[in-house]
Amino acid sequence: MSRTTLRACLVASMILLMGIGCDLANAQATGAASEEQSATALTEIVVTATRREELIKNIPFSVTAISGADLEERAALNLADFIQQVPGVMLVNRGAGANEITIRGLNANATQISSYQTTTVGYYLNDMPLSENPQAAGDIPLFDLQRVEVLRGPQGTLFGEGAPGGVIRYITNQPNLEKFEGAVAGQAFDYDHGASSYNGNLMLNAPLIDGKLAVRLVADYRNDGGFFDDYLGPTLTTVKKNANSSNTADVRLLVKWQPTDQFDGTFSFLHQKQNAGESNQSVMPNGQKMPGLENTDWVEWSLYNLTLNWKLPGVDLLSSSNFLTQKDFVFFALPAPAPFVQTQAQDEHIHNFIQELRAVSDSNEPLRWVLGAFYKDRHRDTALPLNLIDLSGETPVLPFFTIDDVRNDKEYAVYGEATYDFNKQFSVVLGGRYTHQKISYTTAQVDLADFIFGFPSFTDIGDTSYSIFTPKGSLLFHPNDDWTVYATIAKGFRGPGVKNFYTGGASTYGAETVLTYEIGAKTELLDKRLYLDLAIYYNDWTNMQIPLTFGAPWESEITNAGKARTEGVEMEARFAINANWQLGMSGAWAASKVLQYDVDPGAVGNQIGRDPKWTGSLYVDGNHPIAGLWKAVGHADYTYIGARYDDIFNTPPQLSSYGTYNAKLGVARESLELYVFGRNLANKFATYTGSVANGGYSILAPRALGVGAAYRF
Repeated sequence: MSRTTLRACLVASMILLMGIGCDLANAQATGAASEEQSATALTEIVVTATRREELIKNIPFSVTAISGADLEERAALNLADFIQQVPGVMLVNRGAGANEITIRGLNANATQISSYQTTTVGYYLNDMPLSENPQAAGDIPLFDLQRVEVLRGPQGTLFGEGAPGGVIRYITNQPNLEKFEGAVAGQAFDYDHGASSYNGNLMLNAPLIDGKLAVRLVADYRNDGGFFDDYLGPTLTTVKKNANSSNTADVRLLVKWQPTDQFDGTFSFLHQKQNAGESNQSVMPNGQKMPGLENTDWVEWSLYNLTLNWKLPGVDLLSSSNFLTQKDFVFFALPAPAPFVQTQAQDEHIHNFIQELRAVSDSNEPLRWVLGAFYKDRHRDTALPLNLIDLSGETPVLPFFTIDDVRNDKEYAVYGEATYDFNKQFSVVLGGRYTHQKISYTTAQVDLADFIFGFPSFTDIGDTSYSIFTPKGSLLFHPNDDWTVYATIAKGFRGPGVKNFYTGGASTYGAETVLTYEIGAKTELLDKRLYLDLAIYYNDWTNMQIPLTFGAPWESEITNAGKARTEGVEMEARFAINANWQLGMSGAWAASKVLQYDVDPGAVGNQIGRDPKWTGSLYVDGNHPIAGLWKAVGHADYTYIGARYDDIFNTPPQLSSYGTYNAKLGVARESLELYVFGRNLANKFATYTGSVANGGYSILAPRALGVGAAYRF
C-alpha cells in the first residue's frame, strides 16, 4: 500500500465520520424511534481507563482496547506483534527485554534507553505498576488476558509520573470462583534463514471454596531461536550462529478470596526470568551484526501485589500494595587493540514498594468522582565495571573504569478527578494530581586509565527534589446515545533523576512536562455495526530529557535540552461485515518540530526522531462454518510505517518506509483450535531505527512461518 493510498483512506474515513455521521446524528436527534439492533452489531467495549468501568466511546481521550480474543486471533505473543496497529504508537523492537514504545512522537531517546531514566509511556498489570522495568514490561505474555488498553496522551492525573505519552495496561482474567477450568496453547515457527522457535502456555483455575476462594495459575515459556549471526574474536572469524536467541519463562499466580458480596481480596504474584543473547541493535544496514560487538543479558524479577476492595453505600474503596524485586546483568564485549577485548558489565539490583489507596463514587450519580493517594519507595544499586582482557592469556585482566551507584527514590502523591453531568448531553471533567519526589544518591566513579576516557574520578553524594501539579479538564457533548464529542487538556511529566555517566558539572537532571490539547469524536453507526474514533492533538513538550552519547553506548548522560511540539490526527474504525466477519483500520498523520535545543542550536526546526508522518493498518478476521461443528477461522493484517529520521539531529539518511503482512488460518470446534500463521509474510527487510553514527541499526525480524494449537477445558 502506497503512502498516497494510505492518506486517501485516512481522509475518506474522516469525511465519513464528520459528514455522514453528523447527518445521522441530526436525524436521530429529531426523536425518531430507535430500531432494534442488528444481530451483526459490534460488541460494546468496556474499559477501566478512568479507574472505573466505562464504555470506551464515552471516555474523553483516545483509548484503544484489544481483547484477549482479538490477541488470539492475531496469534500474538507480546506487544511487538500488534502494538503498531494502534494509531500514534511506534515500536523499536531490539529483541528480548528491549522493546521501546513511544506514543505521539514523544521520543527524545536518540540513541538508547537509559535504565536510569523513566520512559514516556507507563505500564501496568491490573493495578500493579511495571514502569520500573519498561523493557521487560513489553515482554509480558499475552496468554489468558482479558484485554490490553492503550491510553494515548498524558495520564498525569490518574497514573502520575512516567506517563506523559500515555499508558499501556495489561488486564488479566481474574480467578473464577464458581468452576474449574483450564487451557493449554503452543506455537512452533521458523525464521527465514534463522533458527526454530517455540512457546507453550498453561492456565489452570480451581475453586477451593465454592463461591468464596479460588486460585488461577498461568505459566508461559518462550524460546526464540534468533535470526542473525555475529562474527567475533581477534580476527572476527568466529561465527556465533543465530546470536540474538533468547528464552523467557513467566509464572502468574492469582488467589481471590470473596467472603461477602461487599469485600474481596486478591493476592497476585508475577515472576519472569529471561536470558537473551545479542540484541537486534548494532546491526549494519545489510542486516549483519557490526563486527566485534557482543552482548548478553539476563533479568529476573518478581512482583507481589495485594489488592483489597470494599463496596460501601455510594463508594468503592481500594487498597493496592506492591513489592518488586529485580536483578539484572548485562555484558558487552567490544573491539580493542589486539590481542585485547574490552568488556563492560552492568550488575543491578532493584527493590520497589508502592502503596495506593483509592475511593471511587457510585457511577449512577450525576456527580462521579475518584480520589486517591500514592506512595513509592525505590532502592537501586548498580555496579558498572569495565575491563581489558587479553585473549592470549599472557596479561592479567586490567580494570580501567568503574561506576558504583546507589539511588533511593521516594514519591508522594494525592489526586482526584470528578465528572459532572449537567444533563444527558453535556458533561465536564476536572482533575488534578499533586506529586512530590525526592531522590538521594551516592555515585563513585573511578577512571583507572585516563588515556582511555579522561573523565574525572570522584565520589558524589547528594539529593534532589521536585514537586508538580498536573491538571486535567474535559468537556463532553453527547448529541445522542451513539455519539461523544469532547475537548481535553491534560498534563503529564517525567521526574528528575541522576545522570548515569558523569563528565563534570551537575549530577542531576530536571523534570520534563507535556501539555496536551485534544479534540475528538467517537460514534457508533449503522445499528452499531460501525465504530469510528477520530482525535486531533497538539503536544507542548518542555524541558526535554535528552541522552547525550560520547562514545560507546553506555558513555552517556541525560540532560535537559529544550522544547518541542508534536501534533497529529488519529483515526480508528471497526465494521461488522456480518455476524462472522469484521473489518478494521487505523491511521495517523503526525508532525513534530524542535523549538529549542540548547546542546546544539542546529537541531532547531528538525523533526523528532522516530516519528513518521504517516502510519496505518488494515485487518480482517472472522470465521465460517465448514462441516458439522467445525468452522474455518482466519485473520490477516497489513501495517504501514512511514519514513522517519533516527534522531533529533535528523542524521541522514532517513529510515525508509515499510509495510508488513501477517496472517493466520485454521480450523476450530468448541474448545479446540488448530492453525498455521505467518509474520512478515513478504519477508520485508527494514530497520526500526538507527544509523552507523548512532551505534548501528535495529532490524525487523524476517519472515516467520509456524503452526499453533489451543485447547480449553
